Amino acid sequence: MRGNPDRHMRINGRHQHSSVYQSFSVVIILCLSVILSSSCKSETSIFPSVPTNSGTAGETTLIIETIPSPNTDIPDVIRVAAPFSEETSIYLAKLYAAKKTGLIGSGITGQTVSLEYLQTIDPLFFVEHYTTSATGASFSSYKTWEEDGTIPDIIFTDSMSRMAELGLLLPLNDFLSGNPYIAPSNAYPYMTEQCTYLGKLLGIPYAASITVLFANTEILTAAGVELPYEVSFQDIVDAASAVNALNTPEILMDRHVVPIYSGSDMLPFLPASFDSTLGYMARKDDEIDTHSAGFADAMKFLRNIDPSYFVEEMSEEKINEVFGTMNPILAKRVAFWVGGSDEISRWANYMPYTLAITQIPSVNEGTYSPPALTVFPLCVSAFTKHPHEASDYAAFIALDPDAIMLRIRLNDYEGFLPVVKSPDVWDYSFTNVKYTGSFYKLKDYMSDAFYCPFVSDYDFFVQTEDFLNQYYAELINSDLPPHELIESIND
Repeated sequence: MRGNPDRHMRINGRHQHSSVYQSFSVVIILCLSVILSSSCKSETSIFPSVPTNSGTAGETTLIIETIPSPNTDIPDVIRVAAPFSEETSIYLAKLYAAKKTGLIGSGITGQTVSLEYLQTIDPLFFVEHYTTSATGASFSSYKTWEEDGTIPDIIFTDSMSRMAELGLLLPLNDFLSGNPYIAPSNAYPYMTEQCTYLGKLLGIPYAASITVLFANTEILTAAGVELPYEVSFQDIVDAASAVNALNTPEILMDRHVVPIYSGSDMLPFLPASFDSTLGYMARKDDEIDTHSAGFADAMKFLRNIDPSYFVEEMSEEKINEVFGTMNPILAKRVAFWVGGSDEISRWANYMPYTLAITQIPSVNEGTYSPPALTVFPLCVSAFTKHPHEASDYAAFIALDPDAIMLRIRLNDYEGFLPVVKSPDVWDYSFTNVKYTGSFYKLKDYMSDAFYCPFVSDYDFFVQTEDFLNQYYAELINSDLPPHELIESIND
């Protein structure tokens, strides 16, 4: 009989998004004037498109209005909470002004624009910069700003739905109606949908992470296993068996290795591998569809793996005997564990030369499984005094291809997928990466993606966690079809 897993052991219930820095720096960006002189403006201007590799305009060519907004009350200051550096914030404000006023030449992109030239540009407004973590400000960080009276106008957050429930975010439908940045020709429309709540657009896609299987190649190499990114279910079963074979009778307990950390961490993402029409946790009409064949196939896969292959299935006594007080993954004694690609830097700190990434397994060898994405948005505070300007500037920061490339150039952070279709952005995003080169091919599979609800629908995420807490131990230990077992438990 398998042990009842202690759910507090779960490393990645929602991929362990890093908490926002509790202390943040505030910088007022140097600017020589609030509004550029009228001699710098033109009445009509077509701004440069993002060139493709052949030098021709790409599919994300944008026509940008040169007038900042219909509101004549130009702001003195816009507060921005985002994951990039203060220097990047300065240059983004200047690039925004340059593009709005026609001061960027044809063929110049965020990858090639001269920083020395940008330094000569007067921004349209001052910016106060608040630094967040790579996945955004938490709800507790917002409460701190609220208490201090320093709520940012623009907020990068991992808590969109929770903030939306309290009316803390500005609906953007009216302010971004017709805005070219959120057009389906530029931004992935399903990502934009993830930034809606109760029919209101409350955020702008800024970054997307993908749920993956992290792997410790030191263990895999010792087991004679080498895996591609596109692993199948059979690949994982075979690799787990080879890893477990390292635990010979002669091996000391402090050298004992375990193939997989957690099955319950993997379960929400498996049904879609069997049936691409299923989403996270086989969601159907805001319920977990345990009747679906995909959910049943996912449980069958997990049930067919030897229980000793999971840390999660070990008793507390066994865990203490094998690992002591150390985290099994950080002790480098686990071969596979589920996580978000936004965690790459975290794990790379502990295993810089032995960290690898594979996809959530697919049914067939050598094929891609549907990407499981989490979208992190830029939102606008409901209490901003400058909704037009804040909305437009947030859309620029998040979705303008030149702004994205400038952010990567100045503040690169590995582990995220582009939120726009621009070929140049995709190419530049994976130019200098160590762990995520395989992600580049996912540009051809973005239409197959499904989405994780931690940011966009926290209530369903909690519902999933509650389901796993209540039923997973029973599900993994039973031969009954999942829906029959749950019905019998609830009777």
